[in-house]
Amino acid sequence: MNINDMNPGKIALLGDIHSNTRYLKRALSYAKESGVSTVVQLGDAGVYGNFLTTLSDMMTNEFPEMMFFFIDGNHEDFNLLYDYPIDENGVRWICDNAAHLPRGFSWKWSGKSFVAIGGAISVDRDRREPYTSWDPRERLSAEDVLTVMASQYGLNSDYVLAHDAPAEAWIPGLPVGMFPEVALADANYHREHFVSFLGHYLTPSNWYHGHYHIDYTDTIEWKGGKKCFVRGLGCDGMPLIDSMVFVDLADGKESW
Repeated sequence: MNINDMNPGKIALLGDIHSNTRYLKRALSYAKESGVSTVVQLGDAGVYGNFLTTLSDMMTNEFPEMMFFFIDGNHEDFNLLYDYPIDENGVRWICDNAAHLPRGFSWKWSGKSFVAIGGAISVDRDRREPYTSWDPRERLSAEDVLTVMASQYGLNSDYVLAHDAPAEAWIPGLPVGMFPEVALADANYHREHFVSFLGHYLTPSNWYHGHYHIDYTDTIEWKGGKKCFVRGLGCDGMPLIDSMVFVDLADGKESW
């Protein structure tokens, strides 16, 4: 299936779920009840253990009429994820109606252009086990950056769907003193020199992301003066109103 052939009038964007399939089921059920059949999850789906098998069973048996897509975050088992091949259209299908959108994948829905930018830095990696609960492939590589820059619909895109936020965005309520300064400096460097670099290159109109578990909005300005609306979403364990939003692709308006 080529997802460019889809024309959803409205989509749901969902924040981090951390392998919480019960929370995902709630989100999918609410989207379905609201008449929204396309859901995109913005990283840290929590691809560990049997998550992808459970996801496949859930989508096939409980939500066969819906489509679920996710980008990768910084809390995934990349070996497990990469066991699923990328098809000829650039998507990594988990089952007939669920797929991973790789870094730099771009597409169009209902005349609007999108690009996926997964990845971020784990500031708590000192508490994690390398290649078990933490993987250095979480960060954007030079190859990832070039892939995003070369994406078919990336330049002047309508929407970037990412895990991390550009450094220009002001994120309220970030915790202070909880993580090592070295890790925070690394995360800030990654945001500025990789994530924001891509933002200034692509100059999208809207940037939706997860990662920080904070529901907020901001408006930033790219070099050249173009404005960009930024929206961060919450995570599992929070009320759905804080972690999911519906976006009407006809006019860009959000709803719940």
